[in-house]
Amino acid sequence: MAKQPHLLVDEGDVHDVALIPGNPDRVDRIASHCDESELVAENREYRIVNAVYEGVDLTVCSTGIGCPSAAIAIEELHNVGVDTVIRVGTCGGLQTDVEIGDMVVATGAAKEEGTSKRYESATYPAVPDYGTLTALVDAAEANDEQVHVGPIVSDDAFYNESDEYVADWEEAGLLAIEMEAAAVFSLARRRGMDAGAICTADGNLVAGTQKGADSDEEPRRRRTTSAAPSTSRSTPSRRCSAPTDPGCAATTRPTTATTRPTTATTRTPRPPGSPIGSRRRPRAAPAGSVGSSDGRWSRSAGGWRTRRTCSTSPSWWSCRRSSASSRSCRTR
Repeated sequence: MAKQPHLLVDEGDVHDVALIPGNPDRVDRIASHCDESELVAENREYRIVNAVYEGVDLTVCSTGIGCPSAAIAIEELHNVGVDTVIRVGTCGGLQTDVEIGDMVVATGAAKEEGTSKRYESATYPAVPDYGTLTALVDAAEANDEQVHVGPIVSDDAFYNESDEYVADWEEAGLLAIEMEAAAVFSLARRRGMDAGAICTADGNLVAGTQKGADSDEEPRRRRTTSAAPSTSRSTPSRRCSAPTDPGCAATTRPTTATTRPTTATTRTPRPPGSPIGSRRRPRAAPAGSVGSSDGRWSRSAGGWRTRRTCSTSPSWWSCRRSSASSRSCRTR
């Protein structure tokens, strides 16, 4: 088999499990936490490193921004033998309780993008496989992270996510927005691969905190609004990188938002015996949430929640094959 035209790798060059961040620089950050790492190939937005983490072989491959370039990465990784892809990256919160530093494990991704629609109908679900999904939840909880589990949305138009779109996504109960997961899930399913996604919130579109503090080179999201009259509120014009950042308190801008009743996003709680709901550790239910009487799980407008610990350290995934058909994943 000839080398893949974009990733520049051949069969045997990479491992079975691949972590797929968007930013090539994050490939190096992940590799820095591994015991061993070796650059395999680099071309355009794609940087590929083979690494060993606590005795586990894995590949880290950047996908660039958006579903089109992510789809190329999935297709070519599949061609050279990768069978599990896990999207790791950042997202913007769409519920008020998704705070900067929280993790979001996606149970599905709404297709507000065009790439997956070239492969299949938009009515077909973009979802991870159950094994990878539950492994990600287990790993995040075992590492004592704050994690939200629920649906997200993948969007193509970073600079045209208007208040109307955001209000609709929030009311629908979508937890966060990013730009790749819908294509990753859809293509992985069609190619017989396992797939999952876990992202860290680096801003919140509802609260008005903006992407950009991760790197000076990353643009801040500009929200567009319509001319329709609505209730006005003041929100920070940029993301606060720290509570003491004077620029966050000093600079505000009006945004348009429609106040909705809190019951709009309150839904019937998941039964205690459900696969996700029953995985929560005992804790006191947050104000405004509903859940089981024993406190093992709870539901708020932002989705299913677990223990509250906002970690500033990155979490790196290692997947072990315990058999030909099962894996267990851990977070470090």
